[in-house]
Amino acid sequence: MSRNRRILVSTAVLVLFGTTFLFYLKFFYPDNKDTALHRLKILLFDENNIVVMAAENEIDERAIKVTWSSDFVKSKVIWKNGKKVGAVDNEYGPQGFEVFYYNKLIGGVSHMKTNNWHTHSYKIELHYLDTNKTIGFDFTAVGPNRKTEKNIGMK
Repeated sequence: MSRNRRILVSTAVLVLFGTTFLFYLKFFYPDNKDTALHRLKILLFDENNIVVMAAENEIDERAIKVTWSSDFVKSKVIWKNGKKVGAVDNEYGPQGFEVFYYNKLIGGVSHMKTNNWHTHSYKIELHYLDTNKTIGFDFTAVGPNRKTEKNIGMK
């Protein structure tokens, strides 16, 4: 086998192995394990998910904005115009979420993460609190740290 052919075969094997490893890490390696592989997964991929929706048809989902902050990161927009526009970083400690509707603050949620390698799925659902159409929201965190404190229903 010629030298060029050996280099080509070696490169193809390395690319195939690397691609297979990354595919396994992203889709099949379990979340929230305190291992070096999980930490590598967190560094390579955005594993925190967020879904924002409106329970009532009259609420314009494109007018919803969500910001996130922590002790280490100042407030940044993570949801705007009906889609995710930023990532929830993997930070230890309090995680702050603020929900805005037409740039008016609806309320905030505080979520405590006890390990910066933990990942979570977040769901924010806007709805009417009363017949005056005061908007509030429900916040759900799925992951190792589920406890939240919220302040909702501001006019």
